[in-house]
Amino acid sequence: FSKAYSVYDTEVGYCQGLSFLTAVLLLHMPEEQAFAVLVKVMFDYGLRDLLKNNFEILHLYFYQLKRLVEAEMLDLHGHFTELNVEPHMFASQWFLTLFTAKFPLSLVYRIVDIILCDGISVVFKIALALLKGSRKELLGQGFEGILKHFRVSLPKKYSSHREIGQLLSQAMSMKIDSKRLGKLEKEYRAMKEAEAEVEDPVVRFERENKKLQEAYLRLEQENDLLAQELVASKITLRHDMDKLEQRIDMLSKEKRSAMRELSEGNDKVTRFREEAAGLKALYQKAILDSEAERQQHQAEMAEYKLVRQQLDEKMQKEQEELKQELFEVKARCYSVGSDDRASPDSAAKHVDLSSEKRLRDMEVELAHYKLQLVESECRVQDLEHKLKDAKMQQQTTKRKSWYSRLKSSTSTS
Repeated sequence: FSKAYSVYDTEVGYCQGLSFLTAVLLLHMPEEQAFAVLVKVMFDYGLRDLLKNNFEILHLYFYQLKRLVEAEMLDLHGHFTELNVEPHMFASQWFLTLFTAKFPLSLVYRIVDIILCDGISVVFKIALALLKGSRKELLGQGFEGILKHFRVSLPKKYSSHREIGQLLSQAMSMKIDSKRLGKLEKEYRAMKEAEAEVEDPVVRFERENKKLQEAYLRLEQENDLLAQELVASKITLRHDMDKLEQRIDMLSKEKRSAMRELSEGNDKVTRFREEAAGLKALYQKAILDSEAERQQHQAEMAEYKLVRQQLDEKMQKEQEELKQELFEVKARCYSVGSDDRASPDSAAKHVDLSSEKRLRDMEVELAHYKLQLVESECRVQDLEHKLKDAKMQQQTTKRKSWYSRLKSSTSTS
């Protein structure tokens, strides 16, 4: 992970202390988010400035911490001065790793949260709170004991939530603002300028020359890398442009082919619409003719029914007349004497025969009309069946026509 950042930020390069901070970030989020937060902390919170220009900003922080210890804990500052204990001996990891190297994770998580909220100046408050919390122990120890206390005893001291809460409460109650730190920075710059004036010009020029040479070499390396990247990007760009040109040619051909197919399809649609309109008119005419023929046959059926009804009424009336006539003849026959009995029977028999003949003739005529009625009903049913068959054939023909045209157009394309 730190190596990936060294590739991302070539000016700073690889820094071993970043692995502690990245480990804390990876415990809370995926790799991509952890890398983004690390870049944010390095650039926006000024952590990468500590690693540049021979740790010049880091030495400034050491001077500011030393002056703050002198202002807040004069006795401890005197003890450190007497034993030649400098801030860089115990505070370098605090600034470079943001307390993530040796302290318990329960304390580290809360410190990192506060730093992300309030900025890197919180490190000074926490450092002073740590020194105040171990003030008595540090005043009673020598050089080796002090260094061992910072290395071993101090991280173990803050293992409980109560002690962590007390430490952070004490740290956040301290008044260390940017104005105060800016004033100490001006003192440090003035002190360095005074040392530079006292320093031998040759030594100063040699040091500055060395810095310029290092900067020149770094710029040369960056220039070489940029040149290589430029050449590689040009080659890649040319390759991509060739691919894009080929793609454009292919798409142009596909477009022309699609336009041609679209034009042919539009022509086919127009032709199909015209054919459909013709078929529709044809079938509508056939339907109208069938409907007219059906209405005609219905009218004939109604006429046949009317004629049948009239014949039935006529036949019934004639039967009643014949019966009445027969009854009268029989009555006249009975009124004549017994001598003449044979003559009326023959007359009545003659009347019966003529009546039966007329009745049979009327029944034959009625049967003839019934037969014609049945035939007309059969013709109407045939017409209705033909009409249904025509409609079905129209639908089948339409589907087959569209399917055959679609199949032929597909095979042609």
